[in-house]
Amino acid sequence: MRLVSGRYTNGMEAELIHWLRDNVPRFGKADISIGDDAAVLPVINSRTAITTDTLMDGVHFLATELSLEDIGYKAMAVNVSDLAAMAAEPVAAVVSLTIPRSMQLAEIQQLYEGMFKISRRFQIEIVGGDTNRWAGPLTIAITVFGKERGTSFWTRSDAKAGDIILVTGPLGGSLLRRHFSFLPRVDEAAYLQDNYNVHAATDITDGLARDLANIIEASQCGAVLDCDCIPVSNDARELAKSSGRTPLDHAMNDGEDFELLFTTSAEESKRMLVDPKLDVVVIGRCTDDRQLRQRDGNGIEQVLERGGYQH
Repeated sequence: MRLVSGRYTNGMEAELIHWLRDNVPRFGKADISIGDDAAVLPVINSRTAITTDTLMDGVHFLATELSLEDIGYKAMAVNVSDLAAMAAEPVAAVVSLTIPRSMQLAEIQQLYEGMFKISRRFQIEIVGGDTNRWAGPLTIAITVFGKERGTSFWTRSDAKAGDIILVTGPLGGSLLRRHFSFLPRVDEAAYLQDNYNVHAATDITDGLARDLANIIEASQCGAVLDCDCIPVSNDARELAKSSGRTPLDHAMNDGEDFELLFTTSAEESKRMLVDPKLDVVVIGRCTDDRQLRQRDGNGIEQVLERGGYQH
């Protein structure tokens, strides 16, 4: 796949291709990479997971308030987080940019430098993409390919009544920009895949309440969250001081935590909680009534509104 469309192969775009050829991290995962009409990946004796996300200035970030490196980092990281949620091993990525006409080569390079931080951390080869210029805002579309680890991918649809619900870290407060510096839980997913039987999983992008609702809908079961057990981040507590919302509400609904949310059997969860290589928290249990509820410290249950972030 060409990195720059044919209409723009002169000038700055040609310089960008040459710069990328010299600077994209290489890990030997592509037979043919940037520079031809298409990238070629060797056939792997496993299934391939494919995920894509588009981030737009003014919707997913504000270019006037962030560094281009931070924007590039997040654009790559959100895709890798999707692969972690399915216990897939990231392999390669293609990057398509629609850039403002005012954007200079050095600025585009800064954007890629942010992506390189994630690609180096997880050995993901950027093997191509496309670039166009227009009068509108910066738009970044990245597709990442991952190979199957173990016996199967995780999905959202295999939770069972009686399963224990867990998360890999504190939630809420992403508005204080944690969502531009998070590390996708690829390593945690790999360890869980190798050592435990996870039933259903997702990453928390739209908020705990909404993403758990996605799991129970796909699995045709219900869930009860224990509010006192939900790990609330310090950022959520800080935001609550001025937002008029509780720290728990932030943890439930802010979204873009990019922690793993998953279910497993009661027996497996007990083993996880004493595993020194894991840092997971039990936050609830799956039920057989197809409802999503929350339970306070006094044991009182009520229906949990499926809030969360919507674009």
